[in-house]
Amino acid sequence: MRYLASADHHLFHERMIEHSRRPFKTLSEMHEKLIRKWNNVVQNDDHVIHVGDLILGSDVSILAELNGHIHVCTGNHDTHSTMNKALRAGYIASVQSYMGCYISGKMYHFQHFPTDEWPYKNKGAILVHGHMHNRHPPTENSIDVGVDTPWANFAPIFVERIPSLLQKYGPKASQ
Repeated sequence: MRYLASADHHLFHERMIEHSRRPFKTLSEMHEKLIRKWNNVVQNDDHVIHVGDLILGSDVSILAELNGHIHVCTGNHDTHSTMNKALRAGYIASVQSYMGCYISGKMYHFQHFPTDEWPYKNKGAILVHGHMHNRHPPTENSIDVGVDTPWANFAPIFVERIPSLLQKYGPKASQ
């Protein structure tokens, strides 16, 4: 079993193509690429912690095309009714506002919005968030895992890679 993280797919959110300068002409082209990139890295027994803005609207059937067990930490575009519908249909495994867990001996806190404070930050917990669409560079201990970031490149990323991504793209990398 492997753990991955992702954010900000915005399925069925046509304005996101222009807003985030995504290289797609249509929603169907965006959906096809996002699903293909997801399934290229996510296996059926993997767990994906999606930190928000997964899908807009009430047609959740597209989620059946995604591999893995999806745990959603809701974002500002994830409505309760849509998330409950996806949960009842079995397309997602869980829905919560945030979650914290140890993965490979490291503590992570997952939520949609970036913040200056989070549980166990003072004990080394890494904040994994979305929402910023590559407008918020990594800090020493937080990272945007949205699909629009260059390290994600429209696909979920392995949680175990996050510490090395912080070293590569965080503030110490620019010194």
